[in-house]
Amino acid sequence: MDSVILWSYFIVILLLNYAAVKFHRIGKLKLFYSGLILMISAPIIAFITGGLLLKLVADIGEGAGYGGFFFGFVTLVNGFVMLAAGFFIGLKKYFKSNKQNDLQEKP
Repeated sequence: MDSVILWSYFIVILLLNYAAVKFHRIGKLKLFYSGLILMISAPIIAFITGGLLLKLVADIGEGAGYGGFFFGFVTLVNGFVMLAAGFFIGLKKYFKSNKQNDLQEKP
C-alpha cells in the first residue's frame, strides 16, 4: 500500500509541474506564482500524506511522520525550484527588454 501512495504522489507532482510549465508557456500563470502555491501547500501535503500513511499502512508508527515530512519537504523544494526559475526567467526578460530599449534609443 505504501508504494501506491509513493507512486501516486510522484504522478501528482509530475502533473503539477507539467501544468505549471504549460500555463507559463501560454501566459496564464507565472512560474513564480506556481512556486509560491506549491510552497504554501507543502505543509498541507505533508500532513495529508502522513495521516494517510498512518491510517492505511499497519504498524508504521513514527515512520508515517517521517514519510509525511519527506513528501512535504520534496514539495517545498519543488516549489522553491519553480520560484527561483520564475525569478530568473523574469530577470532575463527584464534585462533583454532593457537592452533592446537601449539599442532603439541610440541612433
